[in-house]
Amino acid sequence: ELSVNDFDVCPGGSVEISVDGCDGDVLWETGETTTSITVSPSSSRTYAVSCTDNSTANQLLNGDFESTTDLEDWDDWNNTSITTDPQHVHEGSKAAFVDAASNWGGLGQSVAVSPGEFFTLTFHAKTNNANVNPYFGIVFKDQNWNNLTSWNDAYITSTGYEQYTITGIAPRNS
Repeated sequence: ELSVNDFDVCPGGSVEISVDGCDGDVLWETGETTTSITVSPSSSRTYAVSCTDNSTANQLLNGDFESTTDLEDWDDWNNTSITTDPQHVHEGSKAAFVDAASNWGGLGQSVAVSPGEFFTLTFHAKTNNANVNPYFGIVFKDQNWNNLTSWNDAYITSTGYEQYTITGIAPRNS
């Protein structure tokens, strides 16, 4: 809920107006991004402000693998590297490459969520061997890092890049 108070200002005067109840990014029509602004209107007018919920922002760090330290913020579970080979890069100049042709491999990242929090994960992926059942999975853990539940929601079957989207709600105790 977003609330803003009404004020009366005498000609030549100024007043500070503020917005309450925004847990995201504030943007006033004046271009300012703070929760309070000082205005000096010359006539009666209304100031518009918006609040963008930043909980839907990408929570992955180095999600495009463009960091200069390659797998920064990612855990390499086996056989993962960063490639600049154009045949493996969807956007930008780098991509994660899991070479698990003869052995298990993958990568992961821990992201803190709140119980009951809605999430959306969107990514692009492809495989050169759908017979090995490559997939994207999510594991929810409690505060002691015990597994609560896991999802193998996106099996990667295309040899060309496809966009995959997984949505859900974080379980209780996560």
